[in-house]
Amino acid sequence: MTRLLSVAVAVAMALLMAACGGDDGGNSSSVGSESASYEVDLPEGWEEASDAEKEEAAAFAGAVVDDATGGEDIEGVAVTSLWANGDLNDLSTPNVIVIREPLPAGLDFDEFVETSNKNIEALFGEALTSDIAEGDPIEVAGEPAPAFDYEATFDGVRQAKRVVFISRGDEAFTLTLSSPPEDAEAAATDLDEIMATWEWTD
Repeated sequence: MTRLLSVAVAVAMALLMAACGGDDGGNSSSVGSESASYEVDLPEGWEEASDAEKEEAAAFAGAVVDDATGGEDIEGVAVTSLWANGDLNDLSTPNVIVIREPLPAGLDFDEFVETSNKNIEALFGEALTSDIAEGDPIEVAGEPAPAFDYEATFDGVRQAKRVVFISRGDEAFTLTLSSPPEDAEAAATDLDEIMATWEWTD
């Protein structure tokens, strides 16, 4: 199997949410990222993480990638967004992380998606408590983006997850929504609202 992809980081980030603390990022009708070329509007109640929280997430992500690849140096992997509808210290808070990475050599986007889903199964192992089910594509800036749903349990806490894969030239963006299963429908509705506003800025 090819190297572990961005989903490895997104999966590990689910475990980081309880450890993330820091100053409020502040709510804004439009948020973007210096490390990515897009902007979105966040629904009421959603906030972008503070710079400190995103830096912590990026450092954690880098450590996970390094560990998962046996120290292989992978250029261009970045945590571009971290949004939450509540306190990031609480695992029950619906949250979204977006990770950008270059498509690995020899993989097209469809193969990237397939390999990423296999990595979810491999990384979660017994923590994965449902099959990975393909949902309806989500339109992102006028293009369909494949989406998948599954559930997993961490330290006795069940989480529903929706993963959206976005193609952009020779890069891929992996967006992971995490929420308690009972909040999954509302969180997915919020995600649809966010994705409907996604605009590329370059």
